Amino acid sequence: MITRRAAIENFSFGKKGQDNGEFNCPWGIVVNKDGNMLFVADHKNNRVQVFKWMNQEELSLEWLKNIQVELPTGVALDSQERLYVCSFSKGQILRFKSEDQSLECTFCDKGNTPVQIQNPLGITIDDQNNFYVADSENHRIQKFNSEGIWQNSYGTLDRSSSSTTKNNLS
Repeated sequence: MITRRAAIENFSFGKKGQDNGEFNCPWGIVVNKDGNMLFVADHKNNRVQVFKWMNQEELSLEWLKNIQVELPTGVALDSQERLYVCSFSKGQILRFKSEDQSLECTFCDKGNTPVQIQNPLGITIDDQNNFYVADSENHRIQKFNSEGIWQNSYGTLDRSSSSTTKNNLS
């Protein structure tokens, strides 16, 4: 008997392209807490594709919609199921509503001050809905609270050195 876990581990879908359900450099991926929605940052197609598991036993997916985002990289969901997306080229974090995935707000601006990010590559969210951004061009991790207010930076802006600050990720 094939277990559901084994079937999922061997499950694949999509191909290279720009139509619904096709990808061009899929970057980030996240599944909601119920395990029935899948969000894929489709980087070079400038979108996040949203899928719904139609029949988890047969592992069938249905494409639901595209969310337009300029060069998305990281994706994450908070405890309220709001979707956070890194826009690589704009240096922004976009938050989308859980009920319809419409844009709720935008955090950050492109740059290198403590409250700015440059070329974000990834995002994760902790239990208190603080979000952490991999701020690649600035060589640091940025921490923001759930309202997008900067909390701390971990790393350095010194592009000639690989040293880090003495802050510890907590």
